[in-house]
Amino acid sequence: MPADRTKATKGHEKNAKPYKGKGKAPQHSQDGQEKIPGVQKIKSSLRQARRLLAKDNINADVRNTTERRVKALEGELEKAETAKKERTLAAKYHKVKFFERQKALRKVQQLKRELTDSPDDADLQSRLFEQRVDLNYVLHYPKLQKYISLYPSQKSDDAEAEADAQPPLDSSETDAARAEIRDSIREQMKQQILPNEPELHLDSRPRASGANSGAPKSKQTTQAKTLKSKSTAQKPSTARPAFQTAEEDDFFGNDDDEE
Repeated sequence: MPADRTKATKGHEKNAKPYKGKGKAPQHSQDGQEKIPGVQKIKSSLRQARRLLAKDNINADVRNTTERRVKALEGELEKAETAKKERTLAAKYHKVKFFERQKALRKVQQLKRELTDSPDDADLQSRLFEQRVDLNYVLHYPKLQKYISLYPSQKSDDAEAEADAQPPLDSSETDAARAEIRDSIREQMKQQILPNEPELHLDSRPRASGANSGAPKSKQTTQAKTLKSKSTAQKPSTARPAFQTAEEDDFFGNDDDEE
């Protein structure tokens, strides 16, 4: 082995922090949560463990350890398949949810403006609550179910989103399923499980980190203020939403189907 490669390896070993635990160190995503391995990788490990169990000449300790590993891998496989399905559905209905969230938010803001002139109007208050139910419907729709559009007859500029927003042929079943989910959302709002003012919590979810994710928080804040001041000096402020297109919106999570 060349001397320079030996020195580089020694330097890397000196600076590296050893993982104190058994097996490979767990990987974590950008939001700090433990990263689930891909489905194919888990299936491969599961096949290897099952082939080992099929042998007759292994001792009891190895068999017991392998059996525990098989059970653990089966649990990981179930989680990975669930996460994969969530990502698939999120990618499929991302644009539809984006347009419907914008529409529901506009209706909520319009009713709030009307309530400032008539704060005791019971009809306006009831309509505002129902629009907030619709907004929570979009934000907290069950992740493992195919999305049922709130506004199936709407005409959007995006052809793909319009096609995804169309309900199935049996509209009676679709209407019943939509009403059931809305009733569940409404009940969770009454029980304070979901926010009664979801429009105030749209920016509470952490966004995907960008190029400056490794910089200190104070430095990122300074950079953000500098960019904001430059943008204000160049363009007059306008009351437009933060996300102008569905591609720029990351509220519904990362759509990449990692394995």
